[in-house]
Amino acid sequence: MSKSFSPFNRPKKQRELFEAINDAVRAAAEARREFAISGENVMVYRHGRNWSLQQSANPDEISKFSEASMEVTIRRSDIIDHNISSIDKYISDLADGHEKLMFQSVISLADEVTAKTGNVVVSGPNVGASMLEALRKVRFGTDRYGRPTGPTLVVHPTMAKKLKEMESKQTRQELEEWEITTAVKEAEATSDEVERIRRFRWTP
Repeated sequence: MSKSFSPFNRPKKQRELFEAINDAVRAAAEARREFAISGENVMVYRHGRNWSLQQSANPDEISKFSEASMEVTIRRSDIIDHNISSIDKYISDLADGHEKLMFQSVISLADEVTAKTGNVVVSGPNVGASMLEALRKVRFGTDRYGRPTGPTLVVHPTMAKKLKEMESKQTRQELEEWEITTAVKEAEATSDEVERIRRFRWTP
């Protein structure tokens, strides 16, 4: 009597399948991360008693690594029944889960830091004025080519719709205030980058 065939009695094929799925999950998660946080951002790690990440200009303010994990299920029966769409759903669910955890971590860190510094804007009935006040408080950075880059705004889709409506109704004076503030912030970022380069430039 011949032994019945099972795709899961083929360890090499099974390993190749899982490696391909993991590669797809990694690529999808990276694409979502790149949408919100540029890969050009640099993180500095120090090693003492344990690895830590310095997120503040204050060398005494360091934070420990945090770990996030999630689980989704892909049924073997779906693969056996040729329900290939379950693999796509598995990949999408994992990538979406990583994205959610990433945003939760970033927002939690931002909330903690702003609470310590008092760098908080309380939104009032005039959302436009609150947004402008927030813009005045932040500092712009620069990309790898030294070009000023503004902050990334992460909001709920409902709020995003409201902000677009608000933007379409801005007066000329309000638009000019935004343009002037943005120009000032870009000039500050450029000046900061020039100073940073100057400190690392060798002169004979």
